[in-house]
Amino acid sequence: MEKRGQKPDATAYGALCRSYANAGNVKGTIECFQRMEAKRLSPGLEGCNNVLRACDTAGDVAVAEEWFEKMKGSGIKPDAMSWSSVVGSFAVAGDAAGVIKWLEAMEAEPGVQPTVAVHNNVLRGFVSKGDVKSAASWIGRMKTFGVSPNIHSYDAVIRGYADARDPTTAVSWFDSLSEAELTPSETSHAEVVRAFTRAGDTQGGTEWFNRMHATGVPVTSSTYAAAIQSSAKAGDAVGAAMWIERMLSAEFKPDVRCFTSVIGAWARKGDTKRAVEWFERMVASGVVSDIVAINEVLRAFNYRRDPKGLRDWFGYMIADGISPDEDSYALAIRTAAEDGDAATAAAWAERMAYQGRDTTALPYDKVVQSLVKAQNPDGAIQWVDRASEAGRLLTLPTYNAVIKALLEGKKAKRARGWLKRMVSAGVPPERTTYNMFIRNSVRNGSPDAAALWHERMTEAGVEASKETYGMVLNAFAREGDKKNVLSWLEKMTDNGSKPDKQLYTSIINAFAQKGEQEGAQEWLEKMVAARIRPDVATVRTVMKGCLKKGDVASAKRWLEWMPVEGLTPEEGAYNMLLAGYGRQGDVKAAEALVAKMSAARVAPGREAYASMLDCCATAGNTKAAEKWLQAMTSAGFQADGAASAALVRSNAVAGNVGATDELLDRMFGQALPKDRRVLKQTMKMAMDCFKKAGEEAALVHWSERMDDLNVTWSAEDKRPPQRKRAGGRRRADSRRKTSKTELAKVKRDLQPPALDDLNTLSKYLEHCGETGDSEGAMKGLDRMKAQGQEPSVNDYNTVLAAFAASAAGKPNSAVAWLDNMRAQGVEPNSYSYRMIMACFERDGDAEGTVEWFERMVEAGVDAKEIHFDLAVSAVLTAAATGQLDSAELFSRIVATASTPQQKSQRYDFVIRKCAQAGELELAEEWFRRAVAPGVGVFPSKSTCELAAEVAMERGDDVKTLWWFQNSFGHRFNARNKERLASFTKGMMFRSTGSVNMRLLDNIAAWLTKLSISSQSRRELPNDQMVIAYSRAGRLEEAAAWVEKMAGFGQSPSKEAYTELILASAQAKDLPSAHRWFERMTLSGIPPDVDTYNAVLRSYAVSADTKGAEEWLKTMKAAGIDLDRTSRYMMLMAHISAADMEGANVWLETMEKNGEWLDPKALAEVVNAFVETGELREAFRTAKVMSTGPSRRGGYTVWTMLLRAIASSPRPDAILAEDVLREMHLRGFVPGRRPLLDLQNALGQERCEELCLELGIQVERVDADA
Repeated sequence: MEKRGQKPDATAYGALCRSYANAGNVKGTIECFQRMEAKRLSPGLEGCNNVLRACDTAGDVAVAEEWFEKMKGSGIKPDAMSWSSVVGSFAVAGDAAGVIKWLEAMEAEPGVQPTVAVHNNVLRGFVSKGDVKSAASWIGRMKTFGVSPNIHSYDAVIRGYADARDPTTAVSWFDSLSEAELTPSETSHAEVVRAFTRAGDTQGGTEWFNRMHATGVPVTSSTYAAAIQSSAKAGDAVGAAMWIERMLSAEFKPDVRCFTSVIGAWARKGDTKRAVEWFERMVASGVVSDIVAINEVLRAFNYRRDPKGLRDWFGYMIADGISPDEDSYALAIRTAAEDGDAATAAAWAERMAYQGRDTTALPYDKVVQSLVKAQNPDGAIQWVDRASEAGRLLTLPTYNAVIKALLEGKKAKRARGWLKRMVSAGVPPERTTYNMFIRNSVRNGSPDAAALWHERMTEAGVEASKETYGMVLNAFAREGDKKNVLSWLEKMTDNGSKPDKQLYTSIINAFAQKGEQEGAQEWLEKMVAARIRPDVATVRTVMKGCLKKGDVASAKRWLEWMPVEGLTPEEGAYNMLLAGYGRQGDVKAAEALVAKMSAARVAPGREAYASMLDCCATAGNTKAAEKWLQAMTSAGFQADGAASAALVRSNAVAGNVGATDELLDRMFGQALPKDRRVLKQTMKMAMDCFKKAGEEAALVHWSERMDDLNVTWSAEDKRPPQRKRAGGRRRADSRRKTSKTELAKVKRDLQPPALDDLNTLSKYLEHCGETGDSEGAMKGLDRMKAQGQEPSVNDYNTVLAAFAASAAGKPNSAVAWLDNMRAQGVEPNSYSYRMIMACFERDGDAEGTVEWFERMVEAGVDAKEIHFDLAVSAVLTAAATGQLDSAELFSRIVATASTPQQKSQRYDFVIRKCAQAGELELAEEWFRRAVAPGVGVFPSKSTCELAAEVAMERGDDVKTLWWFQNSFGHRFNARNKERLASFTKGMMFRSTGSVNMRLLDNIAAWLTKLSISSQSRRELPNDQMVIAYSRAGRLEEAAAWVEKMAGFGQSPSKEAYTELILASAQAKDLPSAHRWFERMTLSGIPPDVDTYNAVLRSYAVSADTKGAEEWLKTMKAAGIDLDRTSRYMMLMAHISAADMEGANVWLETMEKNGEWLDPKALAEVVNAFVETGELREAFRTAKVMSTGPSRRGGYTVWTMLLRAIASSPRPDAILAEDVLREMHLRGFVPGRRPLLDLQNALGQERCEELCLELGIQVERVDADA
C-alpha cells in the first residue's frame, strides 16, 4: 500500500497485527504495535490483545506477563480475552501451576470470570504442545473452579489423543461423553476417525466413520480433510487415497491441501508414478496447483533419487507460471547430492542465487552428508566451503562425515586438517570424532598412534569409554605387545571402566591371530580369574593357537576345562584336538578322545573319522587304519578319495611296498582326493616308500601317472630316472612346475626394491601383476613388510595376477602362493580365486579350472560372471581340441548351485557360452538338460535370442526358428505376432535405442523367408523394420518396407512415420520429410508435438530459419504447444545459419523456461560462439546451460574454451582462470593439453600458482613438449 502511495489506516495495521498474532509471531506483532504508535494510531485494547494472543500461541509467558502489566500501567483495562490469552500462554508452555495462579487471579478480578471458554483455551494450549495428560487431568480441575466441561472441552482432549496416535484412549474419552450427558458432535467423531488414521489403522478409521454416518451426524468436507491429512502424516498413502476417493464419491470437492496430502504421502514412498497421477488428477478436477503441491512431486523424485525426473518437473513448474521457492531448490540440490553429483548441486545453487532466492536456508548439513555417503568427499568439501561463505555453522555429524570419508580414502593428513578446521569453526569434537582417528590407526596397524589419539581425546576434555580403551588394547594385542596391553588395562581400570567379556574375547582373538599363543592363554586365564565366563568359541580360538604351535597338551587341558566350567564342547572342538593327535600320530590318545566324544553324546562326524585315519597314516598303523575305515562306513559315511589316500599313507609309512602300490591303483581307479595337497602328500610318501625299497619301475610308473594329472609330488620337483616300465607310457613334453619351496628360494635370491613411498610401491605391484613379473611382485611385498606396512589381500593378489599373466600360467606356483597367503593369515577373496582359475585356464587345464571354481564356492565366495566365464571357456577349449568330454565338467559347474536361482543361473550361463562359442549343438544339448523333468530350469529369453542370432548368422533358418520359439518358453500364451515383435526388437535395437547394423539385414532376410513360407505376413514385425531402417539412415529400404506393409493392407504407426521424417531430416531431404508428414495425416494418424518437431529438425539441419519460423506458425495454428525440443531445434537452426543474434534469443527463452542442454548439444552451441569469437558468451552459456559433469560432453566443452582462449591473438587471462575454476568446481581435472593451453594464456608461473591454490596436483608442463 505504501509503495502505491496509499496510507495504511488503523484497520490495515490491525489486520496486519492479527495475522502476526495468529501465526504466533510475538516479535512481529510487537513491531506492528509500535509502528501504529509511531504513526499516532492508537492500538488500544485490541492491539494489546493481539500481542497477548501471539504469546498464547507461542507459549511465551514472560512477554505475556510483561505486556499484561503494561496494559494496566497505560490505563487499558484487560478484558476476558486478555486474561484468557495469558492463561493460555502458560498452558502452551506446560506450566500448570502458572495456569492455576492466573485463573485464581482472574476469579479475584471484578468483572471477569473464568468461563468454560477460558478453560477450553487452557485445554487447547496443553494439546498444542503434546501434553495430553495435563489436558485430561484439567477436565477434573475445571469442576474445582465451578465450571462444567462442555462438548468442546472433551473434543480438545480427544484431539490430543488423536495427535498422540492413541485411538484406544480417544475412544475411551468419546465413550465418557454419555456419562457427562453430552451429545457427540461432528468434531468428536472426526477426531476419533483421525486418531485411527494417524495410527495407521485405516480399517478402524473407516468403521468409526461409518458409525458416524449411521448415527446421523452430518459429515462435512472438514471431516474428510482431517482423515486424509492424518492418514498422510501416518505414512498411509493407500489410506489417504481411499479417503479422498470417498470424499469425491460423497460429492465433496477436495481442496489443494487434500490433494497435496495424498501427493505427499506417495512422495515419501518414492512412488513418482502415483504422485504424478494424483497431481494430474488434481489439475484435471479444476483445483489450482500451488508451489507446495509441486514441491511434493519434486519430493517424490528426491526420495526416488531421480535427478532427471526432478529436472523435468522444474520445467513443468516454470511453464505453469509457478516460480520455484527455496524448498524447490533445496530438493533439487539434495537429489543431486544424494546422487553424488556435487557439480550439478552447485549449478542448482547458482541458479537459485541467480533467481534471487535465499541460499542461506539450504540444508547444507544434509547435502554434505549425502555427498559423503555417495563417496564424493571432494564434492562434500566444496559444499562445506559454500556453507562457510553463506555464514552457516555446520553440525558435528557433518564434520564427522567428511573426516570419516577422508580417513577411509587414506587421506589422514587432510582429515587432521579438517579436525583443526572443525575446532576453529567453534564445533568441539566429541568421542565419535576421536574414535574415527583411533580406529584408523588400529586399521593401519599403528597402536602407538591409536594411543596418542586416545591421549589427545582425554586432554581435550572428552571422557574415554570402554570402547575407546578396547580399540587401543586390541591394537597392542594384535602386535603381541603384552606390556602395553597390561599398561592400558590399568589405565582403563583407573578410569572406572571394567573390561567385559567382549573386550577379553577381542584381546584373546588379537593375540591368537598374531600367533602369540602364550598371550592368548594368559588373557584367557585372566578372563577366568575375573569371573567372566568365556564362550566355547573363545576357548576354541586358544586351542587352535596351541595346536598351531604343536602344543597338543595345552589344547587338551583347555578342552577338559570346558565341562568343568559348565561349557559344553561341540564337535568342532573335539575335531580340532583330534587333528592335533593326527599330526602327531598318537593313535591311542585319539581313540581315547573319540570315546570321550561318544560318552558326551557328541557323535563323530566325517571330519572326526578323517582325523583318525590321518592319525593312523602318520603312525603307519595299517590295522588301525582299516578298523577306522570300517567304522567310518558303518557310521554311514562313504569312503572318499581322502580316506583311500590315508590307507595309502599308512602302508607307505609302514614300508608295505606291495600294499602301497595296490592301494594306489585302487585310489586312482575309484576316487582321487579332491584336495590336491592331500594327493601330493600321499604321492610323496608313496614315492619315498618306493625309493627306499629301490622300486625304480614303480617310481617311473607313478611319476608318469602324476604327470598325466599335471601334479608334482616331490617338494624339490625332481623326477627319478626315466625308465620305462612294462605296460607303461612316458608322457612327452611334460611341463616343469614350480613348487612352493622354489617360491621361497626365489624370494631369498631377490634384492629389496628401492621404493620408499607406499603409493609408488602399490603402483609397482600393480605393474608387476599386469606384466607377469611375479618375482618383482614378491620383491615389492618384501619391501612393503620391511617398511612396517602389512600387505592387504589385494597386494598378495598381484603375485597371483603375475602368474596368470605369464605365458605358461604357472598354476602350481599360484596354488603354492595361495597356501602361502593363508599361512600369513590372509584369506583369499574373489579375485584370488579368479587368478588361480586363470592360471589353470592359461595352462590348458580345464579340470583344474573347474576344480578351483568348486573350491571357491565351497569356501563361501560368491561366483561372479568372470569365474563362470573362465570355467566354461576352459572346458569348451579343451573339448574343441578333443582332450576331454565336456559333459562331466559342465555337470560339476552346475552342481555347485545351492539354490534354485543359482541352478538357473549356471545352466543359463553354460548354454550362453556354448552359443557364443558357436557350439550350437552343445548349447541345444544343455538346453534340453535344463528343461528336463527333475531340473525344470528354463533358460532366459536373452540367451535363446543370442543362440538364434548365431544360427541366423550361419544361415541356419531351422535352428533360428527353433531358438526363437524357445525364447518364449516361459510365455506359452503369447501370440505369434507378439513373439516375433519382441524377438526382432530385442535383436535389432540396442539398449540405447540404436540399431544393431550387423544383424539388421540378416533379420530382414529371415523375415522375408518367413513371409514366403507359412508365416502370416500380417504377423511379421513390419513396422519395426521401418523404424530400424529409418534409424539406420537407410531410407530406401525403410520406404520399401512401407510399401510391403501397404501390400499386406497395413499402415505404419506414428512412431514409424516420425522415424521416417527424422531420417529425411538427417539426410537434409526437406521435401521427403514433408511428404511423410502428409502421408501420415492422410492415413488418419493425428500428428503430435514429436512429429512436428521431426519436421522442424529438417529445417534446423538445412539452416532454414525462415522456414522454421513458418513451421512454428503452422504448429501454433494446429494447437500444438512448443516444448523443449521445439525451442532447441529453433536454436540449432539459427546456429546452423551462423545467426548468433537469433540463437541468443532462443537461448534466453530456454533459460527462462529452466531448460538445460545435454553435453552434446552444449558442445555444438559453445563451438558456434567460439567460431564467431564470442568467448565470454560461450563461457556464460556453458556455465548456465550445462546439465552437470560428463566426461563425454562437459569436459570437452571446457577444454574447447581453454583452447580457444589460448589460440586467440590476445588471450584473456581472467577468462582462462574462470574456466579453470569452473572445471574444478564441476570435478574435472585438466589433462596435459588443457594445462598447456592454460599455461599459454596465463604464463607458467601464474598457471602453477592457480593449480596450487585449487589443489590440482599436476606434473610440470613443458611448453615445447
